[in-house]
Amino acid sequence: MRPKLFAPTLAPNTLRLPDCASSFASPLSLYVTPYVGAVCPALTNVLKIRIKKGRTIEQRQPEKVRGLSSFFFLFLYCTMPRSEMTRTLRFSVGLLAVAACFVPVALGVLHAEQSLQQQFAAFKQKYSRSYKDATEEAFRFRMFKQSMERAKEEAAANPYATFGVTQFSDMSPEEFRATYLNGAKYYAAALKRPRKVVNVSTGKAPPAVDWRKKGAVTPVKDQGSCGSCWAFAAIGNIEGQWKIAGHELTSLSEQMLVSCDTTEDNCGGGFADRAFKWIVSSNKGNVFTERSYPYASIDGYVPPCNKSGKVVGAKISGHINLPKDENAIAEWLARNGPVAIAVDASTFLDYKGGVLTSCSSKHVNHEVLLVGYNDTSKPPYWIIKNSWDKEWGEEGYIRIEKGTNLCLMKEYARSVVVSGPPPPPPASTFTQEFCEGAECQSGCTKATFPTGKCVQLSGAGSVIASCGSNNLTQIVYPLSSSCSGFSVPLTVPLDKCLPIVVGSVMYECSDKAPTESARLVRHE
Repeated sequence: MRPKLFAPTLAPNTLRLPDCASSFASPLSLYVTPYVGAVCPALTNVLKIRIKKGRTIEQRQPEKVRGLSSFFFLFLYCTMPRSEMTRTLRFSVGLLAVAACFVPVALGVLHAEQSLQQQFAAFKQKYSRSYKDATEEAFRFRMFKQSMERAKEEAAANPYATFGVTQFSDMSPEEFRATYLNGAKYYAAALKRPRKVVNVSTGKAPPAVDWRKKGAVTPVKDQGSCGSCWAFAAIGNIEGQWKIAGHELTSLSEQMLVSCDTTEDNCGGGFADRAFKWIVSSNKGNVFTERSYPYASIDGYVPPCNKSGKVVGAKISGHINLPKDENAIAEWLARNGPVAIAVDASTFLDYKGGVLTSCSSKHVNHEVLLVGYNDTSKPPYWIIKNSWDKEWGEEGYIRIEKGTNLCLMKEYARSVVVSGPPPPPPASTFTQEFCEGAECQSGCTKATFPTGKCVQLSGAGSVIASCGSNNLTQIVYPLSSSCSGFSVPLTVPLDKCLPIVVGSVMYECSDKAPTESARLVRHE
C-alpha cells in the first residue's frame, strides 16, 4: 500500500500544484513556495501555469513535464520516510521547476550566440576584416551584435524595408557618425545664411521618373572612409545636368573637390553649395574628368591639389536652390534632372532594401543625389543614389517614402546651372545633286562647292551660298562671273527634291571636300 502524503498548512502566498504523478495514481497535493516563481519568471512559459497572488494555481500539465515528474515522485513515495517526505518534495519540486525553466533559456541563448558568431565570421570574410588583437576582435563582435539588435528594431518600425548586415556592422555608432555623418555643422551654419530659391510651378509632374533609365546617372561610387559625401553629391548633380544639357555623360572628379576646394574640410565634411561656388569662382567653372583625376581618398588620405594635365569634362556657370516643397522638387527633377539633397542618414546604417517609412529626422548630416521618384507605388517613394558602394542598400541606392519629408530630404535641394553645347560651326561646303529626270531618281550626279566663296554657274553668272539649319541661301549674280554687280537672293530648302527646267536638284550642307572644276547648275 502506497504511503499517504501529509499536507501541511499553507503559508501566505504559497502556490498549490495539482498532482504531477496523475499518470500513475490518484491526485496528490504538492506544495511549492512562491520563491520558485520569483527566481524564474519564465516558469509560466515552461510549465504553462497561471499565477495569481495568494491563490491556488492550476497546471495544464504538458506531457513531457508530467511524465518526468510522475516517475520522480513515484520513486520518492516508495522510498522516503513519512516525516521527511513533505519537506523533500517541496524542495525537489522547486528545484525541478527552476531547472525546467533555465535549461531551455540557456540553450536558446547559447544557440543565438553561436548564430551571431557564424554571421560575424561570414561578415569578416565578405568584407576582408582582420583585427590587430583579441581585444579589438571582442569589441568588434560587440558592435556587430548591437548592429543586429538595432536592425531588428529598425525592421519592426519599417514594414516595407529590410535591415541586416552591411559593411558598417562592426562600427560603433560614434565611429560611423564621425566618418559618414559629419555634415551637421555645415548645414547648421547654412541655416543662418540667406537662401534665394527659384519659383517652380507644380501640378504637372509625371507619376514616375527615373533618370537612371534615361542615361543621366553614372555608376555608384564609393567615398570610402573619407567624409566626402558632399563632393559625391555635387559631382553627381553636375554629371546629370551636363548630360541633360546635351553633352555626353561623363564621369567627373570628386578628388578635384576633396583636394582642391579650400572652402571645405576635405574628408572632414563639406557642403555642395560651397563646392559649386568654388568651381565657378576659383576653377573658372571647370570640372575635371574622373579619368584624369581619379579618386584617391578612399582610405581617408587627402593628397595635395594637382591641376596639372587634368582634362576638363564639364563646365558650370552657377547653381540654384529649390523650394522646401516635395511637389516642387519632384516637378523640377522631372523636367531638369537629378538634384543634390541633404538628409538625416542616421537610419541608413543597416539598410538592405525596400522603402524606408520611418527615419530619424532630427538634423541633416549627409549629402546624396536624388535621381527619381514613383507616385504609383504604395507607399510612394524617392530614389536616392548614395556614395557607399554598390554593396550597400539596393546596389548603392535607397528608396524612402515620398510626401512626408522623411529624413528631412526637402530641406536642402539644389542643382547646378549648365549650358548646352555651343552651336556647331556653319558647314564649310554644300552639295548639289543634279538629276536629268524628274523627282531626283535618274541620271543623277553630285558636286560639292564651298560656302562663302564665289562659285561659277553653268552657262553664265556666279553665286555665293551659305548654309542654314534648314535652308541654303544663295546670292546669285546673273551677269557677273566674279560675284559683283547686280544680284538676286534665292533661298532653297535642304534635303528636298526641287524641279528645275532641265531636270531636278537636291541640296545638302556638309563638310566634304569641294569638287574640282565643277560648276553649279543654275536653279531656274
